[in-house]
Order: sequence, then structure tokens, then C-alpha cells
Amino acid sequence: MDCRDRLEPLVPVTYFANCMGTCVVMGLMAERADLLRQDGIVVVAQLIEDSINGLNDGTLGFTLVVFWG
Repeated sequence: MDCRDRLEPLVPVTYFANCMGTCVVMGLMAERADLLRQDGIVVVAQLIEDSINGLNDGTLGFTLVVFWG
């Protein structure tokens, strides 16, 4: 995911390099049985959505940025 707008201080608009991060889906929030149900893909999709929303609204935080180069 693009992390430029999540940095403090913000990087300039002219910044042209990699600034990417990961979004870890919190699979421990689901029971194995829920994932193995016929609609288990819906459970997984909801976990992914919740993880992305958590990054967007700041509830999961964004704490580590590594610059390579």
C-alpha cells in the first residue's frame, strides 16, 4: 500500500521513490471453523476489509517506516 500520506512529516508531492508498507490481516480474530464454512471466503474478505479500514482510520496504527536507498 502507498504510505506517503501516512508519514509525519509528510513527504513532498515531488517525492518519487518507493514508500510502501504492508497490511497484516489479523487472522486470529476468526475461528478455524468459520474459515472452513461454505461462506468462509466472506469471513476472509471481512477480515481484509477490517484490516484496511483500521489502517485508514488509524486504529491499527502505522509505526514503522523503512527507507531503502
